[in-house]
Amino acid sequence: GLVLAWVVLRIFRTKSSATSEEYIRVFHDRRARTRLLDVPAKLLAGVATIGFGGSVGLEGPSLFSGGTIGETVQRLAPGFWRREEARVLMVAGGAAGVAAVFKAPLTGLVFAMEVPYRDDIARHVLGPALVASASAYLVEAGFRGTAPLVPIFGRPEFGPRDLLLAIAVGLLAGLVGRALIVVFRSVTGFMYRLSPDRKSTR
Repeated sequence: GLVLAWVVLRIFRTKSSATSEEYIRVFHDRRARTRLLDVPAKLLAGVATIGFGGSVGLEGPSLFSGGTIGETVQRLAPGFWRREEARVLMVAGGAAGVAAVFKAPLTGLVFAMEVPYRDDIARHVLGPALVASASAYLVEAGFRGTAPLVPIFGRPEFGPRDLLLAIAVGLLAGLVGRALIVVFRSVTGFMYRLSPDRKSTR
């Protein structure tokens, strides 16, 4: 999976494999732009990684793809949307991408709005992102139906013991998630220090 992802990124001449991080960077850097050609490259790289058992989820590629398409719309039609509105379209596109992939319009809305921020949600993008998220879900449901991604059979009982176990699993998952972030950042920093491009600029 890693080899296939690397080959795909090299073929498309994509400089970075980042998805959610790139979405955040472009959102906050007014001079930064996304490349539409990076969408198929990162989607294929994501398919290769996830398809061969990689632990990275679907939210990154879907968020990046939708956000890139949203920002590209502003770039292709500047007469309809000002440059300042590119970020609104980017968040709306990201919400649509996540909503379609996970069949969860509310999740797509909150995720796309919350990712660029640490403690706040951009209220000025609520309306466009809500419309985009709901529309993406309706299109997805029209093509693939409303069946859940993971079917559940039977009617299992759910009592206080199960609730306590669910809380324990949630806490454990949170700790593992934090550990994964630390490992990811450590590896990213290590690879950055090994980068020949960085050494050549000293």
